[in-house]
Amino acid sequence: MFKRFSHYNRVAGLRGVLCAIWGKACGSTSIVAVSLKKIKHPIFLRVPSSDADAFVQVFSDEEYAFSIVKAPRTIIDAGANIGLASIYFANVFPEAMIVAIEPDPGNYEVLKRNIAPYSNIQAMQAALWDSNKKINLYDPGLGNWAFMVGEEGDAHASSSQKPLVVDGVTVDAVMAKYGITRVDILKLDIEGSEREVLDGQPAWLSRVDAIIIELHERMKPGCEEAFNACASAFDDRWKRGENLIVTRPSSCIARL
Repeated sequence: MFKRFSHYNRVAGLRGVLCAIWGKACGSTSIVAVSLKKIKHPIFLRVPSSDADAFVQVFSDEEYAFSIVKAPRTIIDAGANIGLASIYFANVFPEAMIVAIEPDPGNYEVLKRNIAPYSNIQAMQAALWDSNKKINLYDPGLGNWAFMVGEEGDAHASSSQKPLVVDGVTVDAVMAKYGITRVDILKLDIEGSEREVLDGQPAWLSRVDAIIIELHERMKPGCEEAFNACASAFDDRWKRGENLIVTRPSSCIARL
């Protein structure tokens, strides 16, 4: 709890802390606009929520900062939450076409507000999955950045609340929808769904030059095994923050 309040202060100063205290006491959430010199437009965060934690990871800790070999043309941000990684990429790579995928309605609403000034970010309300079908969205109670998806009866997808039904989409379906022939950067922060998405080394993998992924083995066993099998098709692998990165020689990013 102290760490999160320190993040409110770090991100939004005294205003953020006061909004968090008020929200905790009243059971309400405020929207706080945060501006950064290196980001073109203000970013909207919910306080209290996990938004401030995500903001610190992306913009303070710069977990998506890499050595740039060449400018990417296409980026898929799966598990986009409120759009922070997409906004970071849009400012670093203004010519790239970015697809931000997020299944949760509340997160998606804030995402759309955040990316509204960016014509190069396309929003898609869906969950990345291994097939194109309706699937269930669950809240395991870990904050706005930790919603999980799964099929009826999945042991990991337990929740005291009735799940929402959302669209599940495959990577190749996303590529087809937006006319993408090759993905320069595939960012995956999908709360355990990487197990299904990467299982069996899917055919679309050969059309991806770099993957940035946060694994959730603790939430769903089998994530590491699925990723490691796919990682063998890439040439370099390293870690930055909570993310693992794999790249091909043709990749637009490299180790710092």
